[in-house]
Amino acid sequence: MHCPIWTRQPADNGRCRTAVHGLCRPRAPGVSPPRRRRAHPSGEARQPTVSGGRAVESSPPALRTARNPRRGRGHRTGRARVPRRQRMRERRRERDARRRILEDERFVAELADAIRSRFPGCSPGRAERIARHAGARSSGRIGRTSAGRLLTPEAVRLAVVASVRHEDTAYEDLLMSGVPRTKARDLVREDVDKVLRAWLSTSARP
Repeated sequence: MHCPIWTRQPADNGRCRTAVHGLCRPRAPGVSPPRRRRAHPSGEARQPTVSGGRAVESSPPALRTARNPRRGRGHRTGRARVPRRQRMRERRRERDARRRILEDERFVAELADAIRSRFPGCSPGRAERIARHAGARSSGRIGRTSAGRLLTPEAVRLAVVASVRHEDTAYEDLLMSGVPRTKARDLVREDVDKVLRAWLSTSARP
């Protein structure tokens, strides 16, 4: 099979001709045949860009190489290499996530201690459950407010009141039956105060 090779052949009139695949055409002396463009190793075409007022070609992103037992060493996998800044951002996000977890655990422990100090009759497990519920991140509860982060006495009391209202009274049943929220709170207020008085007068439980 004849290969597509450009060759120079003499002509009768003294001028050179260029032959490709057996087809000849006249060509001016001293003019080189056109060069074939080589495909990029990644298989992606170079994209033209404008730099300094002239068009230049930009190379595709570098590809990661890996060993392939079938295709030999240094075979390109086709996966783009992760930029350095992106790796730095990912590491920073991981550090921030770990830091937030440690901060939340420390705040829950401090809030639980404040609840036990204000209400000695509250068990340690119940105090921790109240603190974890009130201090849940992005919940909008009393533990996420500025007063809650400062562990003010009123914020601690409101966190305990909310827990007692939901777990030790019929508040949720009233809401499910269609009673308005404000009226339901008024109906269970005496039950909430009774539990709080018991926790205030009772000594700390193990």
